[in-house]
Amino acid sequence: MDVNQPSRLRTYSQLKLLLSLNQSLDPELRDRIGERLEKVSLNPMENDLQVEAKVAAEQYAALLAYAKRPDGLRLKLSKDRRLEMVALEHGRRERVLFQLANILTLGKYTHREKAQPELEARLDVARRLAYHTRFLHEVVRSSPQVDVAWDLEKIKQSLRYIADHGSNAASKSATVAAKIFVRTQDNDTRRSCLETLSHINNPKAKNELLRLSRIKELDQAGKDLVVFFLTTPRESEPMSVSTEKSGSTRVDQ
Repeated sequence: MDVNQPSRLRTYSQLKLLLSLNQSLDPELRDRIGERLEKVSLNPMENDLQVEAKVAAEQYAALLAYAKRPDGLRLKLSKDRRLEMVALEHGRRERVLFQLANILTLGKYTHREKAQPELEARLDVARRLAYHTRFLHEVVRSSPQVDVAWDLEKIKQSLRYIADHGSNAASKSATVAAKIFVRTQDNDTRRSCLETLSHINNPKAKNELLRLSRIKELDQAGKDLVVFFLTTPRESEPMSVSTEKSGSTRVDQ
């Protein structure tokens, strides 16, 4: 008797459960994979490595076929991308109405934006901002003193990207930049944090600068830096294309 049968049965049961919960797959593809799993789970005594390898190969072939279909993976990615664009063009209230319409129509109506080069460029910026903000959050969560545990150059690269696109950065980017400031003793990294805050175009960034100026435990060099960025007016920048519209590139990250 195969001692691994119980664990295999559990694995197949878990796979079937995950498959039933995953609604992002094409229905036809999901059904085909489900049939394969059913055949395997019905005969665990015959599930040697050769059979499992054959099943894996067939599943891979099914995925490749789905990717090549005109109505397959490419279309799904396009729909997902256009769905992401909704947050760039519409505020929270409008998005709630779209979600309500989706519920009332039992999923038949889903609002998606029309794909346009300008929107795709804004989506790319939004995704990169989200990536760099998540990275900095990971840095903050991992260590109270980031100088020891992380490569400061990578941290400064993320801060620079957020600063360069400050008109599109969300409040969370300002929050994490302020947290990085208090967790480093490196003057260059501190300056990058403050430059990022000074370039983020929302009230949260200014509030974070004010909060940093009130930290009693901050050393004198840090206080001087904060005061400098609070009292030195930033050069005005031309309004970006994205901020000229009622919808912003900022998305909840």
